[in-house]
Amino acid sequence: MCEAEEETIMHVLWECPAANNLWGNDESCVKKWVRSESNFMSLWEKLMDRLAKNQLEEMTILLRKVWLRRNDWIFEKIMACPKNSFSATKAALHEFRDSQVALTQRGAVQKTNTEMVRWEKPERGYVKVNWDASMDLKGKRMGIGIMIRDEQGETMVTVCDQKPNMVEAAVAESLALRKAAEICSELNIQRAIFEGNAKVVILVVNGDEDACFNFSPIVEDIRFYLSNRPNWSIQFVPKANNMVAHSLAKKAIVMEEERVWIEEVPDFIVGVLNSDKDVIQKV
Repeated sequence: MCEAEEETIMHVLWECPAANNLWGNDESCVKKWVRSESNFMSLWEKLMDRLAKNQLEEMTILLRKVWLRRNDWIFEKIMACPKNSFSATKAALHEFRDSQVALTQRGAVQKTNTEMVRWEKPERGYVKVNWDASMDLKGKRMGIGIMIRDEQGETMVTVCDQKPNMVEAAVAESLALRKAAEICSELNIQRAIFEGNAKVVILVVNGDEDACFNFSPIVEDIRFYLSNRPNWSIQFVPKANNMVAHSLAKKAIVMEEERVWIEEVPDFIVGVLNSDKDVIQKV
């Protein structure tokens, strides 16, 4: 990438100045390490010997990010900013660990999970906006699902939309969130809680730092909406709490155009929506 030395695997991942922008970061667990190793296996053995399990997991993801960053530069002449790599890596690991815990516990606590994991009504005077995106990687297409419900859990607006030429999940999720914000702005909704299960996107949008991702311009649009509406907030929920929006997004992929339902819902979502209502009535 730097074109100053021969591009070996070790140079790209460990020794190149472009990689050192990441390894020299204050959050790096290898900040003070010497950047000279004969081969990758030698480096990997040292990482395994010196780092804790959670640090080793972070390094694995970061090494992959460095290689993908190199590919972006070689093939598309795009140089991604390394500034947010650590926060994004930690968020991705946290989401992965949560999913593993959920899988482990699913069989033992299936009934308990039905009661504990549920969609919840917003507080009085607020609406809740659930949003999600779904991907068709083979067809390079994405679907957007949005549902707005009032404080009683009654449906106000339901939206299915789609976009072509889409291959990145984070970009798709951020587009779905921006679409939800646009709709609420057009409806002049003053008090709204946006819920989604895209942890990385939500972390970046709610953060104070400048975004340095492929979806950075979309993040800035979302932040603009939030800056003008003090009673809007965005929060993460597990996928089980977001099944209505998820089902809408999956269905949207096969639709030919945007569909909007006002104070009614499409037949294909009735079952999932009733499941949410059943839980609300039991609380």
